Amino acid sequence: MISKTVRATSMAAAIAIAFAMGQPAIAQDSLDDLPVLTEYHFAPGKYAAAMAMMADGDRIRAEAGLEPITYYWHVQGDSWQVITVSPPTVENEGARYKAAREKLKIARPDPGAGMTLMTSHIDTLVRKKSAAEMQVEMQAAASD
Repeated sequence: MISKTVRATSMAAAIAIAFAMGQPAIAQDSLDDLPVLTEYHFAPGKYAAAMAMMADGDRIRAEAGLEPITYYWHVQGDSWQVITVSPPTVENEGARYKAAREKLKIARPDPGAGMTLMTSHIDTLVRKKSAAEMQVEMQAAASD
C-alpha cells in the first residue's frame, strides 16, 4: 500500500508543477479517493519473481473483497515491464488485506523484498476523466 506520506509528497509535486505552469486550480479530490498509476522496471532476472509477488497480491485482494489492480503488460516500446492502476484506498483495507493473507496462508514478504525485484518504479496519482470533462473544469476554474 502506498502511504499517505507518499501520496502527499506526490500531490505536493503535482501542485508545484501546476503553479509553475500557471494552470487554473481544479477542484481536488481527497488523496485517498484517487487511483495510483505505477510504472515498474524489473531488475534483471527478477521478472518471474515480481510477477509471482503481484499474483499473490491479486489472490489476497480477491479474498479480501477488494477491487482488483489493473495491469498493462509491456509488449513493445519503452523500457517498463508493467504499468498498474491501483484502485483508491477503502476503509479497513489494510486489516482486510492482512486477514485475507493469513487465511490464504501467503507469507508476508520481508520488508523491502519487493524493492529487490525492481530497478525502479514511479507512482503517480491520477484522475479518470475525459478531456472534455477536464476542459469544463479548467474553464470553470479560470472564470472564478
